Amino acid sequence: MPVVELPVTSSTYFIYRTQLSIISHEIVTQLYCAATIKEKWSEVQDTIRTIARKLFTWRDSLPKEFDITFDTWTEPEWNDPYTLPRIGHAMFFKLDNQSQLSKDFEQEAVENCIHSARKMISLLSWNAKSKTKFYAIPPWWHTLHYLCEALSVLMLEMAFEAQHLANESADILADAKKGIYWLAMLSTGSIAARKAWEIFET
Repeated sequence: MPVVELPVTSSTYFIYRTQLSIISHEIVTQLYCAATIKEKWSEVQDTIRTIARKLFTWRDSLPKEFDITFDTWTEPEWNDPYTLPRIGHAMFFKLDNQSQLSKDFEQEAVENCIHSARKMISLLSWNAKSKTKFYAIPPWWHTLHYLCEALSVLMLEMAFEAQHLANESADILADAKKGIYWLAMLSTGSIAARKAWEIFET
């Protein structure tokens, strides 16, 4: 994290985005790798906690112009030059026998995952009125990837009959329908979006 307060510029945005990318790299190399299956589940949980602390430290270090804790259910002020960078940061920030502590940890992790997916849908909904607006969120080439990740989480939770968040089942279904509708909209001009739409539609 920057050791001194930096002026808010496009270069500052790049610095914070690079820091988040480094943490993302840790997630891929320490959690989503073949070596993880050789580790004890308690060790994997410790790794998750360590990375989570880094993520929250990063989030708390952001200047107010890049704050990602804004209300995701209210449409932002689009004339604000920092709106799109903030959304870009927010989207990238949002992946037997056990003890009760382990079970609580897993339930919390599942709930966080589902809520992150729902927030992603909410963030995308601001721009989902047209393909042009939909791709206005930087970086545009990641938008489809973010949407499919969020949809995968929501569809899995529905496949489990919303057993983790039963009180939000209707909202989860509504968000999933939004995501599939957007894929259908994007599919007219994108082969990748069409393939994704066909997968989620089946």
